[in-house]
Amino acid sequence: MQGNIFTYFAALVAGYMLLGISLDGTFLESFGSAIDIIGIITVIVFAAVLIFKGVKQLIHKA
Repeated sequence: MQGNIFTYFAALVAGYMLLGISLDGTFLESFGSAIDIIGIITVIVFAAVLIFKGVKQLIHKA
């Protein structure tokens, strides 16, 4: 179970890093908006999963 939590957290951090990456002056510059959208979706989804799993663990222990 703990391995999954760290994987979700790593995916959340990776999505956050996608938001901060600078593509100026590279051949990927035209994909900048798409990469931002992918980063935003990744952060939202994995943050929601972490919150859901945390609440589920709290309810299970209570």
